[in-house]
Amino acid sequence: MKRFLLKIGLLLTLFVIFDICFGYVMKNAQNQIKGGTVKKMDYIFNQMNSEIVIMGSSRALNDYNPSIITEITGLSCYNCGYDGNGIIMSYGLWKEFSKRYIPKVIIYDLYPGYDLLPMEDNHRFIYALKPFYEKSADIDSIFWIVDKRERFKMLLSSYKYNTKFLGILAGRFQSDNSPNGFDPEFGIINNGNKDRIIFDGMSPIYDDTRYYYLKKFIDECSRENVRLIFTVSPFYSKMNQEVLAPFLEECSDKKIPVWNYSKALCGIDSLFNDNIHLNSVGAEVFSKNIAHKLKTEIFMKKCIKM
Repeated sequence: MKRFLLKIGLLLTLFVIFDICFGYVMKNAQNQIKGGTVKKMDYIFNQMNSEIVIMGSSRALNDYNPSIITEITGLSCYNCGYDGNGIIMSYGLWKEFSKRYIPKVIIYDLYPGYDLLPMEDNHRFIYALKPFYEKSADIDSIFWIVDKRERFKMLLSSYKYNTKFLGILAGRFQSDNSPNGFDPEFGIINNGNKDRIIFDGMSPIYDDTRYYYLKKFIDECSRENVRLIFTVSPFYSKMNQEVLAPFLEECSDKKIPVWNYSKALCGIDSLFNDNIHLNSVGAEVFSKNIAHKLKTEIFMKKCIKM
């Protein structure tokens, strides 16, 4: 029994030593990255100063070309879209960059699957923020609201960096190929189902945590005099519009515009990479439309000085 306890003690000691060393190595590796998603987030936190900011999931990342928006509006633009994420992670981005500067306009591309409906485990939306834990009380609090146990799990470096291990190491050898955050897709949809209804049969019952952060985001943008615009970018097939109803009512009450383009380009194969993402050609068409609408409906009405 004594020998068994000694072995357990030795294993625990070795694990603690490994965990400390692993955390040290990963922290230094993170400071040396040259590209990739961790570098992009670091840029958003510490350097981004664009007048127009795009936020949201991969639909934001792939569908909004900042160069086109800048060319038409005359205002600088950066795309903060992040693959596989929604308002929980985006709220963390907002809390960090808003400490340093406030953009004139935020366009948030709403994807009900990540921002409203209880379709995914909310843990997935904090993974991208793990390398920045303990650097910001605002980010730390997001972890604790998603799961109280994160307060203890994040004490382990092996847990803190496990989902970003390869990303951080790869980032040391990547170059930043996207100075404005845009990451277009170049495929053309094959055998697309035009009759499919996205979110078919789903009721407008929202995830409490996501809706909590959406409302906080709206209120904080209002306090900071940010012109917040929610958009729903095009889908290849039709979307169940009922899932938006309570959110649209919330925005109407608070006088927040929602530009719903979900039906705008339905079924046009040449403009889509897949059912929910535009390709580069579609992004160009859509971005021009967004930019002209910004210029005529927002800036020309002198809501914001250009």
